[in-house]
Amino acid sequence: MLGTCLKFFRAPQTPQSKNPLTTSPKWLRTLSRLLDVGLEQLTAIVLKMSEVAEKTVGTSIAGFMDGRDVSEQVRELSEMLVAMTVSVEDKAFELIVKYQPVASDLRIINSYMKIAYDFERYGRYAWDISFTQSSLLQRNVRTPGISWNV
Repeated sequence: MLGTCLKFFRAPQTPQSKNPLTTSPKWLRTLSRLLDVGLEQLTAIVLKMSEVAEKTVGTSIAGFMDGRDVSEQVRELSEMLVAMTVSVEDKAFELIVKYQPVASDLRIINSYMKIAYDFERYGRYAWDISFTQSSLLQRNVRTPGISWNV
C-alpha cells in the first residue's frame, strides 16, 4: 500500500526530465552568456594578431632573403602587435572583473593572454631580424642569398 502511494508522489523518470536543456524552452536554450560574447571578441583579436604576426615574420624574412631594408615596415607591424596585446589583456581583465568566470573559462582567458604575448614576441623577433639586416646593409655587408630547394 505504501509503495503505491509513493508512486503518486514521485516525478516520472524519463530521459527528457533528466536533461534540463531538453525540457527548457527553445528561447532559453539559444541564449548565450555575456561572457561568451567577450570570449568571441577575444578570439577575433587573437586571430587578427595571428595574421599580423605571420605578415610581420614573413616580411622580415623576405627582406633578409632579398637583401632589402624592411625594418620600418616591420617595426610598424610589430608596434601594431604590441597594441593588440594590450587590448587582449584589457579585454581579458574586463571579462574577469565583470563576469567572474568559472575555472574552465579562466583557463581559456589565460590561454588567450599567453598566445597574445607570444605573437607580440614574434613581432619583436621579426623586428630584430629586419634591424640586423638594415645594419648590415648600412655597413655594405652583403648577406649571401640563400636558395631554398625543398
